[in-house]
Amino acid sequence: MNTIPYLAEYKSKWYQENKEQIHEKYVEDKEKKKARAKKYHEEHREEILAKQKIYRDNNKEKCAIAKAKCYYQSKEEYSQSRKEYYQKNKERILSQVKKYRDNNIDAIKDRNRVKNYGLVLGDFDKMIISQDNKCCICNKELGVGKEIAIDHCHTSGNVRGILCSGCNLMLGMAYDDIEIFKSAILYLEKHSNKESL
Repeated sequence: MNTIPYLAEYKSKWYQENKEQIHEKYVEDKEKKKARAKKYHEEHREEILAKQKIYRDNNKEKCAIAKAKCYYQSKEEYSQSRKEYYQKNKERILSQVKKYRDNNIDAIKDRNRVKNYGLVLGDFDKMIISQDNKCCICNKELGVGKEIAIDHCHTSGNVRGILCSGCNLMLGMAYDDIEIFKSAILYLEKHSNKESL
C-alpha cells in the first residue's frame, strides 16, 4: 500500500527532471506521425475518397445528423451562438486581440500589404530604400510627422510608389485625373502672378 505514493512521487520527480526531453520527443513523434499520415493520404488519395463516398452513400441519414450537429442545424443558429459567445467574453476577446496586435504589429502590417497590394515580405522595404526614404511627390522624408501610404492604381491595382499620407490623399481627391492637376497648376500660377504684382 505504501509503494503507490512512493511510485507517484518518483514518477512526478522523474517527469520534472526529464520534462524538456519528453516534450521534444512528443513533438518529434507528433511531426513524424503527421508526415506519415500526409504521405499515406497523398499516395492513397483516390482510394480514401472512394471509401468516404461509399460510407456517405450507405449512411446518408447518419451523415446528415452529424452535419446538422456540426453546424448547429442552421447557419442562423451557428451565427447566433457565435454572437452570444462574443457578448459573454467580449472583454477577454478584445484584450487578447489588442495584446496580439501590440506584439505582432510588424507581422500584421506585412500580412496586410500582401493581402491588399500583393507586396511580398521585403518588397516594401526595398521600395522605401529605392526612394531614399522620401515621398515620390513632395520629396519630403517619409514617416516624419505624416503616415506612410502605399499608392496604387485603382484601375489595374498595381503599386506605383510609397507616398506620404498627404500626397496620397491629394491623388485620391483628384481621382488620379491628370487634367485636374493641370488645371490646378494653371490656377495656382494665375493667382501666384497676381499676388506677386
